[in-house]
Parts: sequence; structure tokens; C-alpha cells
Amino acid sequence: MRIESRFLADLLKSLEENIIGLDTDGHPDEVSQETINKATVAFLEKLEATAPRRLRKERKDRKQFERHVQKIWGRAFDLLETFRVLALEIGADFNEQHRPTASRDRDSVFEVLTRLHARACQVSSEVLVLLKSGYATGAHARWRTLHEIAVVAQFVCENGPDVAERYLDHAAITYRKAMRSYQKNCKTLGLEPISEVVLEEIEAARNAAIERHGPDFKYDYGWAAKALSNTRPTFADIENAVSLERLRYVFTEANIAVHAGSLAVQLNPGLHPSKEDLILAGPSSYGLADPTHDTATSLYQITVAMLRLRPTPKYSVVLEAMERLIQMINFELHAAHAVEDSTYARPDD
Repeated sequence: MRIESRFLADLLKSLEENIIGLDTDGHPDEVSQETINKATVAFLEKLEATAPRRLRKERKDRKQFERHVQKIWGRAFDLLETFRVLALEIGADFNEQHRPTASRDRDSVFEVLTRLHARACQVSSEVLVLLKSGYATGAHARWRTLHEIAVVAQFVCENGPDVAERYLDHAAITYRKAMRSYQKNCKTLGLEPISEVVLEEIEAARNAAIERHGPDFKYDYGWAAKALSNTRPTFADIENAVSLERLRYVFTEANIAVHAGSLAVQLNPGLHPSKEDLILAGPSSYGLADPTHDTATSLYQITVAMLRLRPTPKYSVVLEAMERLIQMINFELHAAHAVEDSTYARPDD
């Protein structure tokens, strides 16, 4: 997506002229604070006057670009959305049918997996919004969360109630860590500190969880320590345990875009290899295949983990349908990628 006109160019130029005019000494690089303040007021007044026209153009361009994305990738996106709706509705059906029994039996595995599945459906919706707007990097970054959910869901499903209860209880560890950070920085942020009474309750809940589950429980993935026979497991250890380490490279690639490392500012999935000299500062219609495929795959894995708790012929049919939808999505993605890739072979582009 190119910026065909820069509405602020004249405004920025006039800002420089205004500063020179206000600076009586004629040294624009060494102006007084009073000059900066006057120039700022004048700049904001002009910016507010200019903004409505600029924003109308911005929104018009965005809609036109999204129509372009839909024209190329629309069939794959529609199938992914169908896939997500199916996952959402089968999740609701599963929850409604089996929650009364699960609540009566205090089924912690059911509780964890239904909540993880609901969160996965929500994240998938976020991915779809980003995909339709042409944000491949952002979509893959949100898929990273889906992969984490899939790994945890499968691990809990395979290891049963003890791990599910430890996973739920570990909230006390995470919450205490977050509240300590809050308490340390709240005054700087202009927020009210937590009372000592509440802090003591948070600390007591954390200590009770560690006493119940052992000293290894205090670490980030301490809830998985016993099942893995590992005193300080990592996410990668859990990933390996459920045989999803094959996605480690894809997960790492998505991590790059989330953080501020130097590789993230040099490589961008939204840029075609022939355009690597460009600096992408907005949406692109390139690179949308991988996050689309990966989202469908991870949401399927999470749905499988949940439905395995109460297998029925109906759920078997749904899972088979989801597998076939993934195949259909992949077919459309290959076709769309070929179309998009071909545009970069044109000398005028």
C-alpha cells in the first residue's frame, strides 16, 4: 500500500518556516522553549483543521485496499471464518451439554479445556480481522497465542485432573508476580497502591499454592513440573511432550515480529522478497497464507483436545468436516498466493 499523497507535507514545511519566523536570532536549531511552545500551538491548530480531510482519504484508501485483499484472499478467508464459526458453535454445544455433569463432578479438565477453547475462538476472530486488513505480521503474532493454547490444551488433556488443577492453581503465582510489579510502579504511573491487607492475601494464596504443589510450583511453568519430572520446565518442554515441537520454527518466527529485535526491523512477512529494500509501515496483501493456515490448524488441535473428553459420533463428524475444511483452505491459499506472487513479476509493479 503506497502513500500517494502526503497531506501533512505542507504542514510540516510551514512548521519549519514558523519556527524560523518566531526565532528572533535566526538559529532554528537553537530555539527557546517559548518559541517551541508557540510553534506547537500553531502546529496543533493547523493539524486539527487538516485532519478531517486527511482521515477521510485514509479511510477511503483503507476500504479500497481491503476490497483488493478480499478479491485475492477472500475465498480462503471465508472458509477460515466458516471454520471458526463451526469451532465456536460446537464448543458452545459441548459446553451446554456437558457442563452440568462436569460441574457436579468438579471436572477440572473440562473446566480448563472449555475455557481454553473459548479463548482460542476469540483469538481466531482477532486473527481474521488482521488478515482481512492486510496485517500478516500481526495475524501471525496473534496465532502465536493460539499455538500456546493448543500446546497447553493437549498437555492438560493427556495428563488429566492433577495437571488441570495445578494449571488452575498456578493463577495465584502469576497474579502475585503481576501485583508485585504493579505495586512497585503504581505511583510512577499515577495509580493507587494496593492495600497491605490485599497484598497479604495475595501472598498467602501464592504460598498456599506452593505448599500444596511443591517448591517447583513457583516458576513460570511450575504447574507442569511434576508431569514432566522437570524442576523448572519451559514452554518448549511442554511443546515437546505433546509432539508439537515441529512448529517451534514457525513459533519462533512469529516471536520475532512481537519483539523489538533487529531481525524484526529487517525482515517482514508482508514484503515480497523483491521488495525487501522497502520499509513497510502499514498493511500489505502479501504473506497472508501462513497465518491463515496456522490459525486453522491450531484451532483444530484445540477443538480435538476438548472433544476428546466426551467422544460421540456427532463430534467425530464435526472433526472430520474440520479436517476437510483445512484442506479446502489450503487449496485456496495456494491459488491466492500464486495470484499475489505473480503481480510482483510485472515490471511496472
